[in-house]
Amino acid sequence: MDPNAFWSSMMKPVCGTCWFFGLTDRGYHVVPASSGEEGVEKAKHAIFDLMVCDIMMPGKDGVTVLKEIKSVQPDIEVVMATGYAHA
Repeated sequence: MDPNAFWSSMMKPVCGTCWFFGLTDRGYHVVPASSGEEGVEKAKHAIFDLMVCDIMMPGKDGVTVLKEIKSVQPDIEVVMATGYAHA
């Protein structure tokens, strides 16, 4: 078993609901995407004020997603972060 896949699957419900409910509790409308590809597709069909994106993702990495989102919505504000640590 891939240890990264294990921890990723274990943390998604906790981290995903934590930030999601923290924002929705404050009145923000949150549109989650499970991948960079899905996020880019959603940005093609709706206007967003803010994107929170992981830098290290399977498939498209966060920097690629950032470039694609900015080409569709140049005025969107973006917060990039990661929990990835390279030892």
